[in-house]
Amino acid sequence: MFAVTVSRQTGSKGDEIAQLLAGKLDFQFISEAEIHRLAEDCDSDYKDACSAYEQESFRSIIERFSFDRPAYRSLFEGLNYELASRGKVVMLGRGMQIVLKDIPGILHVRIVAPVDVKVKRIAETKGITESDALEFLQKQDSRRRHVFRSIYNYDPDDPMLYDLCLNTAYYNEESASEVLVTAFTGKDSQESEGSFEELKNLAFAKRVESKVRKLVSSVSMYEAVQVSADSGKEVTLKGFVRSQKDSQIAEKTAREHEEVTGVHNKLSVVSGF
Repeated sequence: MFAVTVSRQTGSKGDEIAQLLAGKLDFQFISEAEIHRLAEDCDSDYKDACSAYEQESFRSIIERFSFDRPAYRSLFEGLNYELASRGKVVMLGRGMQIVLKDIPGILHVRIVAPVDVKVKRIAETKGITESDALEFLQKQDSRRRHVFRSIYNYDPDDPMLYDLCLNTAYYNEESASEVLVTAFTGKDSQESEGSFEELKNLAFAKRVESKVRKLVSSVSMYEAVQVSADSGKEVTLKGFVRSQKDSQIAEKTAREHEEVTGVHNKLSVVSGF
């Protein structure tokens, strides 16, 4: 086992528990802010999209379309792969349990609590009434579900995304983190050196994919250009584009990416969209 992803409901104490867990495992704690900072360093155009995502809301339809751009999703996923490939990391929020769900050696955790417990915690923390706290909680939950469904086409409450779901109604942060340490050390995993190699290849492919997707229009969000890479940095382009010109632009962009050693263009041109 080399990594943990922690997803949490608002008011569940998930942030605090994740930080404590990282300390107990002697792992690096990677917050959402750290991932967004790295993303902004990679792509200045990503900043506006990140500001909307950090607030778990979309202030306008333009912002929503900006963040839903396949290029930004590729960049974000690539960073997740890259960070996980470091090993010994606890990664908080932002759909990492979805991006990394098929990688062995990672424990995926969901932190939850009953509504009444979350409302009391939020009211105490923010110094507001329980009525206002309930309204705040409902808005936050609605926004998070919307973000996940629009970007990943998943519901964050899907139990099959997680190895463990922990209800903190009767756990404080310390005891909850101890439960997670036990879960981490007890999970039977098949990870190997190949897992790290796979993560590095995925991270590299997503960097290339993000650049290609910025320049090439996709047929739809879920049929955008897909890039895979092998350990020799040869990349393969698959998916659907609107014209032969787009296919050529995609291939040229991939070839010009630093470290790419070869390109296999398997894109299909689909007209009429």
